Order: sequence, then C-alpha cells, then structure tokens
Amino acid sequence: MLDRLSQKTFRDPESLIRFHELLLFVRAYPHNAAVMRAAEAQLRTFPDRIARLRRRDVDLSPLEHPQVSGIAGMAVTDTFSFYIVRWLAQRYPSQVEIYWDWFEDENRLAQTWPRFMPLLEEDALVEANVPYQKWLSAARSGRAELTWLLERFEQLPKSEKEKAELYDSQQLYVRWTPRFRSSRTGMRVPPRQCFFHSGPLIRRRDVRLRDELEQPSPVLRKLSVRDGEEALDRAREASTVRYRELYNFTHGDPRHVYQAELGRGIEIFLMGLPAEQRLPLRASHAAMIYKNSVPVGYFEGLSLVERMESGFNLY
Repeated sequence: MLDRLSQKTFRDPESLIRFHELLLFVRAYPHNAAVMRAAEAQLRTFPDRIARLRRRDVDLSPLEHPQVSGIAGMAVTDTFSFYIVRWLAQRYPSQVEIYWDWFEDENRLAQTWPRFMPLLEEDALVEANVPYQKWLSAARSGRAELTWLLERFEQLPKSEKEKAELYDSQQLYVRWTPRFRSSRTGMRVPPRQCFFHSGPLIRRRDVRLRDELEQPSPVLRKLSVRDGEEALDRAREASTVRYRELYNFTHGDPRHVYQAELGRGIEIFLMGLPAEQRLPLRASHAAMIYKNSVPVGYFEGLSLVERMESGFNLY
C-alpha cells in the first residue's frame, strides 16, 4: 500500500495532510523494518511535495492549522514568548524573521522602541503614522531585524522577567521555517532498538493499573549537560512547531535531565528546573515521550508533599 501511495501526486492540502499523518503513525508504530523504512522514505518527500503545490499556487493555509502544523516545508508564525524567540534566534538565526503582515498595533512599539532609539521618541509622541519599519531599518544598519532587536532588549538594564514582559508587550509575530529534522515530519531522537507491532495494539482492558504500579520503577539515567541540552532543544522544537509552550521545556535545567526506557519502543526524557525558575510551592517536572524515536507526547507533573497532579498530552 505504501509503495502504491508513494507514486501518487496529491493535488490538495487535505489529502496531503492525511497521507502525512498516516505515514507518521506508521513510522512510530511500524509492522516491520521494511514498513518503517518505507514510511521514513516517504516522509522525506514532503518538502518537495509542498514545494510543488506552492508552485501551482495552491492555498496551503490548511497546513498551517495548529492541529497539523510543523509539516516539513511549512513555517509556523506566532507571537512566541521572549524566551522562545531568543532561543530560536540563537539556535536557528537564518530560519527566523519578524512577520510584519499580521502586525497591527503600532502603539505598542511607541511604548518600547524609544528605549533604544532615542530620536524615535519625538515622532512617537506627536506623529500619527510613524514608519516604524523604516526606523528599524535605519537603526539596524543591515543586520537582521530580529537579531538586532533582541540584542537591544538584552542590553536593557532590567531583570530577565522585565525584559520578557517588555518584549512580549509588542506582540510581534515571528515566523520560523524549520529544517527537516526540526519539523514534525522529521524530528527523531537517536535510534535505539525498534519495537515492531506484528500484532494488535494494546487495548485499555489489557492493562491493570495496580499491576503496573507494582512493577519495579524504570531505571533513570542522568544525561550529561550536553545531552541534556539536546533533549531540551528537541522538546522546545516539538512544542514550538505545534504552537505550544511548556514552562519546564522553556526553562528546563540541562544538568537535571534523565532518560528511561519503558519497553515496547517507548522512551522518556524527564526534565527538572534550575533553582531560580522553580515554583514557590509545587515541584514541577516534565517529560517528552518518544515511540520508536518519534515524539508522541509529553507529560507534566506538579507535586506538593505526597500528591502529584499529572497530565499527559498525546500527539
């Protein structure tokens, strides 16, 4: 079936989305090695498939919906938080830019930019239609808009929290066009032994919670700082391409990242927070969940004394 579908030309976004989601599911839950390789090979064709639709002037807006965003070849655009924008600009400077087409409220800029463009204050106070983009173009002297702007915020004599509040008040739209390995289509953790589904999936009635809780706890392996940072970066990528942000991923501590294998191809990466970012009362932890190297969801646990409020979000 995958061989036949690989020859098909999808001429509308809806069919292409359905093909993508089926392939991604089969890649995470493969029947055998041949099926896994075939699904992976077809997922790698998506940048070209989308480029062909774009050349035909097909409306690609259905591919930008949050429920399916992050397909390779597409961008994500949002008013991301200061912390995420700064992380994107540091890690992927050539892939991010300010997206002015959706920007509306220039009064927000009048309240912020005079802090590092002193001559702008006069125009902002008395002129009705200030050309803010021209001011930015003149001030940045050929440097990338977003990079120059973030550097100005970093230089402000304010705390991290105050800088973030000021930046977020602008409501600037930023567009990220991720490369294949950062997209929902191509994101993987380093491969381990794959679990092949030669039989039906486990049903709810096949699982007894008491039996699971009485099993020995999974072994947590503490990662190096470098590997911990990579795990956090993958978690941020997985969230950002889905228009989500999780506090523990954004502010996670690379010195406290743990990996565990739970069986049947499931692997988790558990993250803690640095002392300065911890919550006043509750201990907060989060984990990314992978199935055969594919991100399939995340977990958050908020603990107070002997109780934990836990939530799972499955992609």
